[in-house]
Amino acid sequence: MSPQLLIFTESDNPLYGPTNNPWDPERSCGGSSGGEAAVIAAGGSPLGLGNDSGGSLRVPAAFCGITSIRPTAGRTPDYCAHGLPIGQTGIVSQVGPMARHVEDLFMGLGVLDRARHPFVVPGPELGDPSAVDMSRLRFATFTDDAEFPIAPAAKRAVAEAARMLTAAGAQPAAWKAPALSRATDLLFACLSADRTAAFRHLLRGNKVDRCVRPLLLTARAPSWLRRILASALDAVGQRRSARNMRRFASGSADDYWRTMEAIAEFRDDLRRSLDAADGGPIDLILCPAYAVPAVRHGATELLPMPGAYSVLANVSGFPAGVVPVTRVRAGEESDRPASRDIVDRVARESERGSAGLPIVVQVIARRDHVALAAMAKIEAEARKQPDYPARPPL
Repeated sequence: MSPQLLIFTESDNPLYGPTNNPWDPERSCGGSSGGEAAVIAAGGSPLGLGNDSGGSLRVPAAFCGITSIRPTAGRTPDYCAHGLPIGQTGIVSQVGPMARHVEDLFMGLGVLDRARHPFVVPGPELGDPSAVDMSRLRFATFTDDAEFPIAPAAKRAVAEAARMLTAAGAQPAAWKAPALSRATDLLFACLSADRTAAFRHLLRGNKVDRCVRPLLLTARAPSWLRRILASALDAVGQRRSARNMRRFASGSADDYWRTMEAIAEFRDDLRRSLDAADGGPIDLILCPAYAVPAVRHGATELLPMPGAYSVLANVSGFPAGVVPVTRVRAGEESDRPASRDIVDRVARESERGSAGLPIVVQVIARRDHVALAAMAKIEAEARKQPDYPARPPL
């Protein structure tokens, strides 16, 4: 199953209720393509499709311990018309495959490539991942977006994946990233530009999900009221909720055009930062897909999108895939300090009892087949490790 309007990171809706994670039924399978991810992780299907405008392929894959890829922006546009408006082209939703193995993603993406919508301008041909020379690739890593700290297991997984790529011949490189939290600012501003008018049109006559209702109310509130509420939240120590409230758009066309300009500037800044690395341009980035392991049911009401880890690919337009690497080990569940901030408390509670849950690494690249090549190398090495998340204990 999927969330209402396909816009939430938890698969729960008024018609069917929540979909359980096959690794732990008390936890979410992610969203919006969570039902598909859960079925694949449980062995019910070898391959599936989903869409991704802010992590809706990669977050479920991360929670369920499978692999997935969001293709380059514009390669496989999503024309389903059951979520984000098709006419919103600033940050576009993409269709992508989900599977247990990376080689199946390549096959699925090839099929999608040949089934393009007739109005889509053909992009570059999908290259062969097996033909990529790993010794010619340079990669960077990051485990801190300067906004939301990640769980210890996610940080370890990125370090292990980096060692695997280095062993395969790829060259690690230092990277001075632009302010990554801008990606989250821009995603919120772009996707809320109509103050959820399109969503409310789709919802007419339907029961509104408890997760969706606060989103609609916040987006529709006047800007002056959101500023007052955000200041009040700051005053009582709820800085994360306050920051998210400030990210919603005003609803004016002028602000939307300014957001589009800011997105273009961010993309240019990101590309320049990758090109300016010492020793030559960087081809791909290793990073977390989500700040914490699979959360408990209901946690995404307060923890919908912790940090810029998943949305960086959506705003940049680069292809991004996730591949399972390890599981949370006993003794490394959380190092998050106690906090008054309820969002931090929900994150800390999500990490509690997470031992055994799957952990993936995200690969953001400049070309789809390069991302798949790096993911295949990581997968091949990760499968040799004793804590590789091969199959949930059903």
